Amino acid sequence: SRAVLRLRCDVADAVLWINEKMIGEIRDVSGGVGLAPGKYRLQLKHDRFHTRYVEVTLVAGERRALRVSLAERLE
Repeated sequence: SRAVLRLRCDVADAVLWINEKMIGEIRDVSGGVGLAPGKYRLQLKHDRFHTRYVEVTLVAGERRALRVSLAERLE
């Protein structure tokens, strides 16, 4: 059975990547992303913020919520 990962981020138009595959903007996946059990490398990218990396391991049937913050670039 699949796991569901829900991400919360104050930067709603940050783009979520999972294992090098673009998933979409955070606001477009607010209901969560269904994933097979296993290890994943998440990236949150935005032009005005530093990219954030998070590694998670999900088990079958798990429903996990993560809050991720992004640091603004100083340019």
